[in-house]
Amino acid sequence: MLKRNQVLLNDWLVDIIKAMAEKYDLSFSETIRIFLCIQLGKMITIAYPKHDHSLVCNETEKIVQRKNNGNPVSMEELHTAIFRLYFESRKSAEFWHKEEKKIAKQKNKKKNT
Repeated sequence: MLKRNQVLLNDWLVDIIKAMAEKYDLSFSETIRIFLCIQLGKMITIAYPKHDHSLVCNETEKIVQRKNNGNPVSMEELHTAIFRLYFESRKSAEFWHKEEKKIAKQKNKKKNT
């Protein structure tokens, strides 16, 4: 389910997101969601190195490289990669929540002892 949120962006960010959306024939909102999902997974991997988000990022990188080199990327292939990115990012978010709860429990134990 999608929720409407207002986000203020610098002009240069708007320009690059619009250009990327046009290049890949995606909406502005979809492009922002893709960027957020890629970065979310990377940030969670930094916070928790045992989490690995690299497979889905590598998949995305290959599509970008192919498109940039002038090789065709079908819309079906692009959408499959995007849905996989969303799925893996959601799993990453669930992993992050679980790890954060463990840390909170450990902090509470230390406070109570």
